[in-house]
Amino acid sequence: MKIAYEHWDPEPDSQEKVKLANEILEEYVAQGYQLTLRQLYYQFVARGRLPNDHKEYLNLNTCMKRARMAGLVDWDHIVDRTRNLQVPAHWAGPADFIDPMAYREDKWATQGKRIEIWVEKDAALGVAEAVGARYDCPVFSCHGFDSTTEVWETAQRIERYLRARQQALILYCGDHDPSGLRMPLEITERLSRMIVCDDYRGRWPLGYQWILEGNNNKAIYLGQHGKEGALEVRRVALTKDQVRQYNPPPQEVKVGDTRTKAYRAEHGDYCWELEALPPQDLEALILIGVEEEIDQEAWDAAVAEESRNREVLEAARQALEG
Repeated sequence: MKIAYEHWDPEPDSQEKVKLANEILEEYVAQGYQLTLRQLYYQFVARGRLPNDHKEYLNLNTCMKRARMAGLVDWDHIVDRTRNLQVPAHWAGPADFIDPMAYREDKWATQGKRIEIWVEKDAALGVAEAVGARYDCPVFSCHGFDSTTEVWETAQRIERYLRARQQALILYCGDHDPSGLRMPLEITERLSRMIVCDDYRGRWPLGYQWILEGNNNKAIYLGQHGKEGALEVRRVALTKDQVRQYNPPPQEVKVGDTRTKAYRAEHGDYCWELEALPPQDLEALILIGVEEEIDQEAWDAAVAEESRNREVLEAARQALEG
């Protein structure tokens, strides 16, 4: 909704920005997406209305703040995924507590792989969560995967998959830049140290041996079945092919990254941020990554079992109401 908390009489340039912002935001809300400010900015750039310049991003940020405070832009149309209030759940009674549609079978238990969706930044989290909710996939915003605690907890989770004789596949979405291209291999290397070695002497679980094979888009831990990867970290966005296909607005490569020289030698002087990819295109890429791995017969059987169990819960709910 639009709620005014202060008066603002914008200049013509700001009026045009507000008008275009509302057109873009309403277009995406109609498709089921809420944009972050960064994603909104890239829509301005992609439509040729702003140059790809950090100063222009800050100016749009200021404009949107004032526009929302003045009741000119809907408060629900721009989201900040870096700040989320956690509110405890409450129910009116036992019948209200039983929600059959909230019940989910572990449909991945009968699959050959366990899939997780990882995004480099919170801005893409909403898109990833939409796919995750649809296919029961864990979703993780890894922020460069710097937390030792997070690495250890992930390693324990991956090891549980392996002990259940399932492969682990992390579908990774990140920037096409010097650091972002390194992430599939870096994630695999960090996990390997904690899954393989549970003390300083090092022990190999399940008879597996770690072999790291990495390029710009993939890193695999090859297990005892040869080319069948026990753990794979696969980049589903952004790749160089996708940059050519979608043509997102480029940025100059930042000076100071130790990987810049090698990146420039292979890719040139420009890089591309994940947020520059329209949400519907990113969602489609993640969906393809998930759906091509599913054993459909096993999945359909699990869905049918889920439906039967929901009927049991609905009968219990109705009994409590009666």
